[in-house]
Amino acid sequence: GHRFFLAPAICASGTMEYSIKNLDDMCIRLNDLNQELLRRRSPCDVLNAMVSEAVDLVQQIGGSLAWAYGQSAKGSRMGEQFAQPFVDRRVTERFRELLTTGNAQLQAQVLQTIH
Repeated sequence: GHRFFLAPAICASGTMEYSIKNLDDMCIRLNDLNQELLRRRSPCDVLNAMVSEAVDLVQQIGGSLAWAYGQSAKGSRMGEQFAQPFVDRRVTERFRELLTTGNAQLQAQVLQTIH
């Protein structure tokens, strides 16, 4: 089987490397943040921090999937393998829900990522 890197992290060459485990962790964290953001019961500064983290996660999830599908274009099956956590964690539904938060920055990142 394939050995995947623990990341996203910048490696010595300056390129991004990703792992399925890391993508799964990001999807789980996005699910947790999504629930908190939809409750809207946190103080404003906490909500702002959660929105910022959610924007970063959406960007990183999109980047890791784009990278994996780029590898698939070179003949590997990484795109399919990396898509599995995205599907299992129902991230498309989370993205849809994040569009309803009313936060313009978050909405813009979700729309940019799914485009």
